[in-house]
Amino acid sequence: MNINENPEEIWIGLAKVQSTKEMGVLENAKNAYVNVLGLARNKIEFRKKVKDELLKLELTLNRLEEIQIFKDRIKEYSVDKSIHNLAKKINNKNKKILFSTFHTFP
Repeated sequence: MNINENPEEIWIGLAKVQSTKEMGVLENAKNAYVNVLGLARNKIEFRKKVKDELLKLELTLNRLEEIQIFKDRIKEYSVDKSIHNLAKKINNKNKKILFSTFHTFP
Protein backbone atom coordinates (compact mmCIF):
# COMPACT_ATOMS: atom_id res chain seq x y z
CA MET A 1 0.00 0.00 0.00
CA ASN A 2 1.28 3.45 -0.93
CA ILE A 3 1.53 5.85 2.06
CA ASN A 4 -0.53 8.36 0.06
CA GLU A 5 -3.41 5.88 0.07
CA ASN A 6 -3.75 6.05 3.87
CA PRO A 7 -6.79 8.05 4.97
CA GLU A 8 -6.20 11.42 6.58
CA GLU A 9 -6.54 11.40 10.35
CA ILE A 10 -6.27 14.12 12.96
CA TRP A 11 -2.77 14.26 14.45
CA ILE A 12 -1.57 16.20 17.49
CA GLY A 13 1.88 17.40 18.48
CA LEU A 14 3.70 19.95 20.60
CA ALA A 15 5.65 22.45 18.50
CA LYS A 16 8.54 24.59 19.67
CA VAL A 17 8.63 27.60 17.38
CA GLN A 18 10.79 30.67 16.88
CA SER A 19 9.79 34.03 15.44
CA THR A 20 11.56 35.17 12.29
CA LYS A 21 10.38 38.74 12.81
CA GLU A 22 10.44 41.21 15.69
CA MET A 23 6.98 42.09 16.97
CA GLY A 24 5.37 39.32 14.92
CA VAL A 25 2.60 37.00 16.11
CA LEU A 26 4.60 36.27 19.27
CA GLU A 27 4.83 40.04 19.92
CA ASN A 28 8.09 40.73 21.78
CA ALA A 29 8.86 37.05 22.53
CA LYS A 30 11.25 35.06 20.36
CA ASN A 31 10.06 31.52 21.15
CA ALA A 32 6.91 29.63 22.02
CA TYR A 33 5.41 26.22 22.56
CA VAL A 34 2.04 25.44 21.02
CA ASN A 35 -0.18 22.40 20.65
CA VAL A 36 -1.02 21.81 17.02
CA LEU A 37 -3.63 19.60 15.39
CA GLY A 38 -3.98 18.75 11.75
CA LEU A 39 -5.17 16.35 9.10
CA ALA A 40 -2.47 14.14 7.64
CA ARG A 41 -1.84 10.61 6.40
CA ASN A 42 1.29 10.08 8.52
CA LYS A 43 3.82 11.79 10.82
CA ILE A 44 5.97 13.01 7.95
CA GLU A 45 3.05 14.71 6.20
CA PHE A 46 1.83 16.19 9.50
CA ARG A 47 5.25 17.71 10.22
CA LYS A 48 5.48 19.21 6.71
CA LYS A 49 2.00 20.76 6.97
CA VAL A 50 2.79 22.22 10.40
CA LYS A 51 6.08 23.67 9.12
CA ASP A 52 4.38 25.20 6.06
CA GLU A 53 1.58 26.74 8.14
CA LEU A 54 4.08 28.22 10.61
CA LEU A 55 6.00 29.86 7.76
CA LYS A 56 2.81 31.75 6.86
CA LEU A 57 2.90 33.17 10.42
CA GLU A 58 6.60 34.08 10.04
CA LEU A 59 7.58 31.35 12.51
CA THR A 60 10.07 28.53 12.13
CA LEU A 61 9.60 25.07 13.54
CA ASN A 62 12.46 24.12 15.89
CA ARG A 63 10.97 20.87 17.13
CA LEU A 64 7.75 18.87 16.89
CA GLU A 65 7.34 16.47 19.81
CA GLU A 66 4.80 14.00 21.13
CA ILE A 67 3.29 13.40 17.69
CA GLN A 68 0.36 11.04 17.89
CA ILE A 69 -2.97 10.32 16.23
CA PHE A 70 -5.48 12.38 18.20
CA LYS A 71 -7.93 9.53 18.83
CA ASP A 72 -5.06 7.51 20.35
CA ARG A 73 -3.97 10.46 22.52
CA ILE A 74 -7.41 10.90 24.07
CA LYS A 75 -7.56 7.19 24.91
CA GLU A 76 -4.30 7.45 26.89
CA TYR A 77 -4.41 10.95 28.41
CA SER A 78 -6.79 13.59 29.64
CA VAL A 79 -6.92 16.31 26.98
CA ASP A 80 -8.18 19.83 27.63
CA LYS A 81 -11.60 20.77 26.24
CA SER A 82 -10.05 23.54 24.13
CA ILE A 83 -7.98 20.92 22.28
CA HIS A 84 -11.11 18.80 21.69
CA ASN A 85 -12.77 21.93 20.26
CA LEU A 86 -9.88 22.41 17.83
CA ALA A 87 -10.32 18.81 16.66
CA LYS A 88 -14.03 19.47 16.05
CA LYS A 89 -13.16 22.57 14.00
CA ILE A 90 -10.86 20.52 11.81
CA ASN A 91 -13.68 18.05 11.15
CA ASN A 92 -16.46 20.62 10.78
CA LYS A 93 -14.69 23.32 8.80
CA ASN A 94 -12.29 21.20 6.77
CA LYS A 95 -9.28 23.02 8.25
CA LYS A 96 -5.97 21.26 7.69
CA ILE A 97 -3.85 22.70 10.57
CA LEU A 98 -4.92 24.55 13.73
CA PHE A 99 -2.87 25.91 16.62
CA SER A 100 -3.88 26.31 20.24
CA THR A 101 -2.57 29.13 22.42
CA PHE A 102 1.07 30.09 21.90
CA HIS A 103 2.93 29.95 25.23
CA THR A 104 5.83 32.35 24.76
CA PHE A 105 9.26 32.60 26.34
CA PRO A 106 12.38 34.68 25.62
